Amino acid sequence: MIKKETYENYKITFLIQLSHLFSSCVVDDYSDDLPSYLGTWKLTKTYGTIAGMTTEFEPGLIKWTITADSIYVVNSNTNPDLLDGFETGTYAYTFHENLITTEDCYRWLSFGSGDQKCIGYGFDYLYLNENITDGVNYQFIR
Repeated sequence: MIKKETYENYKITFLIQLSHLFSSCVVDDYSDDLPSYLGTWKLTKTYGTIAGMTTEFEPGLIKWTITADSIYVVNSNTNPDLLDGFETGTYAYTFHENLITTEDCYRWLSFGSGDQKCIGYGFDYLYLNENITDGVNYQFIR
């Protein structure tokens, strides 16, 4: 038989562990552990359009560096038949805070053509989705 003191200690330990488990699942917008979309990204794949085109790229052929207010694209692709997105250049962008986000669409932004694009990202990946039938989707790695 378990002593009452031992039982109470187990119960307290269990509650502490349970509260730690639930508190570790909370997303804190100010945490340093959250992934960031800022930095340099290598385009690996584009897909979409009504034609259902898919193009894969050698990582590093096309690089995007995203800063707090601009996207710097270095596009070294020389094949005009490939769906490579944006030409080399600097593109200012803006976020649309009033649009609905989902689990895989963290924010909406506009740049380049001005169309709104859904952005999703993690520590090692980033994607942009134009969310329209004839739109282009972009996949990147760090």
